[in-house]
Amino acid sequence: MQNIVISIDPKKNRIRFYKTFLKQLGNPKYIQILVDATKKIIAISASSEANSSTVKINGDVDKSNCFEIHSQNLIKELFALLKWTDTTSTYKVIGIMNEQEKMAFFPLSNATKIDNEE
Repeated sequence: MQNIVISIDPKKNRIRFYKTFLKQLGNPKYIQILVDATKKIIAISASSEANSSTVKINGDVDKSNCFEIHSQNLIKELFALLKWTDTTSTYKVIGIMNEQEKMAFFPLSNATKIDNEE
């Protein structure tokens, strides 16, 4: 099984979801992002329906190799929850895929800083 990865970039207020991960989710039209503050985990699930708790996958993921969500509020909340203070670095989080449920879990305690070279 391949590692699935998301990156959290506070400088650009974004979370990046890579094409390989979205493919493992079944290339959904929408995703739902859930944060468990107690366990410090982000859960991402596939969805085929639009509702108030889903985000539409838009853009050409095949060309860009990823899908990005920009949310200053979400990034601020994650940083407060984790007590992270370095807002100049990007953080990589390796997740665990539950293919039957079309859901992935990203333990934020395992996040590692990566150089921000874009």
